Amino acid sequence: MDEALPTDQHQALVEEGERGKSARGWLIVAAKISRQLYDAEREQMSIFQGASVLAPEFKELEKEREERRYKRQEQSVREMATEGPFKGGISLVKARDILWAFTGRDMYRMLVVEQGWTSDEYEKWLGELLIATLIEDA
Repeated sequence: MDEALPTDQHQALVEEGERGKSARGWLIVAAKISRQLYDAEREQMSIFQGASVLAPEFKELEKEREERRYKRQEQSVREMATEGPFKGGISLVKARDILWAFTGRDMYRMLVVEQGWTSDEYEKWLGELLIATLIEDA
């Protein structure tokens, strides 16, 4: 699953977010990254989920993967914080937690796979949700 989205495609999206130089722009790109990543690994999602129930080592791999994703989001959240405070005085740590939770695979799985949302609907909703939740005067 780590290789579902080609590294160069992921890096191009990260660079797009960095070029935006605004919290709002970065959050739109974060939604795009989530959508493209989970679209790419959609076929493996249910297999991996079932395997993690049967084999504890898969659960540990998923935990490590989520820790890496959480760590990668730290710099972006720090850069967003330079624009001003997060909405409602949300701390840097909580902003990072929110970004990590909302951009997680489970949110995509529940809405796109289980409820039949299109990937476009998911990406648009996620971007709007992140902006409304994290950015002051959004």
